[in-house]
Formats: sequence, C-alpha cells, structure tokens
Amino acid sequence: MTWLGLEGARALVLGAGGLGAACARGMAESGARPLVVDVDAEKLSLLQKETAGVEVLCGDLSSAAGSEQAASKGGLPGRREEMTTLVPAGRLGVPQDVVGAVLFLLPAHAAFLTGQVLHIDGGRTLV
Repeated sequence: MTWLGLEGARALVLGAGGLGAACARGMAESGARPLVVDVDAEKLSLLQKETAGVEVLCGDLSSAAGSEQAASKGGLPGRREEMTTLVPAGRLGVPQDVVGAVLFLLPAHAAFLTGQVLHIDGGRTLV
C-alpha cells in the first residue's frame, strides 16, 4: 500500500512524539523512507525500535549546523544554500518564525477562524 504516492521517497518528519511519530509510522509502512528529527534522543530511540524503516537524527534544525546535518543524512548534503535561494525572505525558517501565528490562534478571539491555511514559509508558496 502506498501513502500519498510516497513509496521509495524520502520524507523529513519533525518530532518523534505524537503526530510526528504517527506520520513517520504511516510513511514507513507505506514504503517511504522517513528521517525523523527531534531533540529528544529517548523518543527517537523508541520510535526507531518500534518502527522498521525509520531513520532518526537527534538535533536542532533551528541552527545552520543542525539543518545541514539533517540534509546530509537525508541525502541532500550542501543544499542549505540552494534551498535558501528559493525563499524570498532570503533565509530558511526557524521555529521562532511560527510563534506569532500560534499566539494569534490561541486566544478566544480566533475561535471563529476555521478552515484556513497559514503559509509560514518566508514567501516560498508565492514563488
């Protein structure tokens, strides 16, 4: 069975718990080769033991060194600069870039907001 036609494809999954783990399991079971990145080595170890076909990397993607390490392990060494040129903002995103949107969506004044997609990607979807 294939999942979204990803059989044999590489996939980067951020987070080894909850939704990240579920996505990685589903992808692996469907023939994809997910690389799961998290700062929690215990969660990564458990996920790798429980799920065949999952590769793991303990690291922080918010740093240049961490994202380069993930790209290298994922079969994309040296592509950070190339990927950066594809983003109109001129840099890759970091977790702190999502904070504003999360803070906006948390309070009650956003309770009537439904079915929206927020592209927090430095303008990449506009290109």
